[in-house]
Amino acid sequence: MSVYGQMLPGDLAIQAELMASDSINRYFSQSASPSEVEVVVVGDRHGEIVPILTTAVSRTQWQENPRVSAWARYYNASHALLQRHEESEETIVARSSGRSGSTSPVSISSLGQSAQIDAAFDRGHLTGVAAQPYLSYLD
Repeated sequence: MSVYGQMLPGDLAIQAELMASDSINRYFSQSASPSEVEVVVVGDRHGEIVPILTTAVSRTQWQENPRVSAWARYYNASHALLQRHEESEETIVARSSGRSGSTSPVSISSLGQSAQIDAAFDRGHLTGVAAQPYLSYLD
């Protein structure tokens, strides 16, 4: 699960539960033979992988209570680890040059610096070479 910007601890758990629930439902509906499934949901932020929850549930248990929270083990430090570099300041993440050769800032004001850089890179607005000067924001 990719994590961008600030998230509340509860939001992170809810999103992870939804992903796990979808996976469990899909797994049990695709085949009648598996009797148990284990799902691990991890968060990915700037290449840092952090476990958010794990759940193991049998088909019978899932049919009786299809709530991930009933069967899940949560990693309480996940939110803190995924948010530790987050800042709320606006920053310019890159400069794009138009045909006239002038440069204009590219920014995403509602996100923190790290999230802005990450989002700009994912959308192709910031290439690996252009990202080099901004690596200090990610540390």
